[in-house]
Amino acid sequence: YGDCDYWDERYSREPAAFDWYQGFNGLQSILHQAFPLHTTLLQVGVGSSRLQEDMARAGWRLIINIDYSRVVINHMADLHKGVRALEYRVADARHMPEFTDCSFEGVIDKGTLDAILCGERGAQDATAMLAECFRVLKPGFAFMLVTYGDPASRLPYLEEVVGWDIVVYALTKQEVLEAMDADPVVRPLIKGTAWLVEFRLRFGRDTFPVFSRSAEEKEEERQRRRGGGGGKK
Repeated sequence: YGDCDYWDERYSREPAAFDWYQGFNGLQSILHQAFPLHTTLLQVGVGSSRLQEDMARAGWRLIINIDYSRVVINHMADLHKGVRALEYRVADARHMPEFTDCSFEGVIDKGTLDAILCGERGAQDATAMLAECFRVLKPGFAFMLVTYGDPASRLPYLEEVVGWDIVVYALTKQEVLEAMDADPVVRPLIKGTAWLVEFRLRFGRDTFPVFSRSAEEKEEERQRRRGGGGGKK
């Protein structure tokens, strides 16, 4: 999953739309909380997802979608060439010189971090990708990560970039939700849940956060780990 040639071959063979973990219906309540409709958003590692298409239909103004697979970008750009709210560009989320600092009012990653972590330089590339996502994000706006990894395995990468308030939600598998006719954002009910990590935004009344931590609380924890005692004097 961490190799561009693999994805080029896969998208050439399987061009049909595919959403990792969750589609729009499973995420829309948090998307509406995190990203006002008038904002300009960046989705990294778009692949053949339909999420941005559904978001455009729901009223979001502009979503820039990137992927390092030219095969899938050409396919998606052709598929949505009449949709003014969607743009597609070949770009590598680990290094995005085409975007200036603070370019976007929201960044979405649905499965890209997980794929990067499968590569030979997984940890280094993951840190590079997250640093770039934070660089292009305007202060005070949200970075949304949907991942299969549990918080204990993902937060260490995220916390290397300090100054973020983090809220974590558990998302039940889409097929289970359909069978249950359940709220799309719930506490874990089965093994194999995906996780959604939201930065800088408070959780809403209609969702169920697993836990949340402020930047100050994270700094206190880092101090305790270093043996400095942490905590406020």
